[in-house]
Amino acid sequence: MWTPNFYFKLICLVILWVLTLKNFEIVSKIETLQTFDPYDILGIDVNSKMSEIRRRYRRLSLEKHPDKNKENPLAV
Repeated sequence: MWTPNFYFKLICLVILWVLTLKNFEIVSKIETLQTFDPYDILGIDVNSKMSEIRRRYRRLSLEKHPDKNKENPLAV
């Protein structure tokens, strides 16, 4: 049981555990993501009609599309 192969596997296991704990520590320090609210992104009310949602989506997609709005650096 106490062969060099066993020690090698044990060292690898310990290293993987240490890396896992370090990764958990780093990820836990990352700020939480903002919630995704499509109505807020489109700038419309939650009770909007489907036609208003489609109209606002098409208008916003033209504003943000890099081929349609070449002068805007945010569209790229």
